[in-house]
Amino acid sequence: MGVTSIEWTDHSVNPIRARHKKTGKTGHYCEKIANGCANCYSSRMQPRFGVPPFGSGQFLEDFNIFLDESKLAEVRRRRKPTKYFWCDMTDIFGDWMTPELLNPCFETMDATPQHTHILLTKRPQNIRRMWKDDKVPWRATGRWHRDNVWLLTSISDQKSADAMIPSLLQCRDLSPVLGVSAEPLLDAVDLSCVTRSDGWIIDALRGHWTTEAEIGVDSFEMGQMEQGPSLDWVVVGGESGPKARPCDVSWIRSLVGQCRDADVPCFVKQLGSRCVIKHAG
Repeated sequence: MGVTSIEWTDHSVNPIRARHKKTGKTGHYCEKIANGCANCYSSRMQPRFGVPPFGSGQFLEDFNIFLDESKLAEVRRRRKPTKYFWCDMTDIFGDWMTPELLNPCFETMDATPQHTHILLTKRPQNIRRMWKDDKVPWRATGRWHRDNVWLLTSISDQKSADAMIPSLLQCRDLSPVLGVSAEPLLDAVDLSCVTRSDGWIIDALRGHWTTEAEIGVDSFEMGQMEQGPSLDWVVVGGESGPKARPCDVSWIRSLVGQCRDADVPCFVKQLGSRCVIKHAG
């Protein structure tokens, strides 16, 4: 496990590693798929391990992805209740993950109920497919829920919120805490108006799901309404690092206010390296 400066967790643990087939150097593998990935801190760190940064010379066929079981052993040995952020150097639900890689991780989580295991992904659509539920007693009893595992998805703007949050909310039966990490926050986000691809509009903080035919300035024509799953936690922060993009403080204030009004915990991690404060008048 590693000491981390991330304030909402205690330790990070990275059991999924990547060894370059030609050089034998060992780092991590990931693929950039969203606007928020552009200045990924993990990608910047890969040359320190002797491997290319993500999306710039990294190709899956050049790597052997393997499990470092020593990291799992560290988690199992620790008795003190600890919040673990899993795979902060890659995506634990990346398309390249296999049951051979993931099942031992889930088994470690199951064997350490004293810990809280936090899984953050930009690929929430993969969670259910990759969730370990294929062995007795999981499938036999339907006990897919894990009390000590929190599931988060990463967003940066309204487009990514619309793409990621609906898939995460479909995992309500798997985890007691569903959350969003809005970091790096690159634009304003309205969590009360998340638009699913099929037209459903979700108030992700209150669990109101509606099919709205038309939204006007002062009123809207409402179709079907349902009470659905909602978010339990929001983390927000501006971008840091040498190429940080601007973060308007009003975007952060808006998310804090949305969470306060809905009584959902919100943690402001940082304002970022290029904090923008616009003054009226």
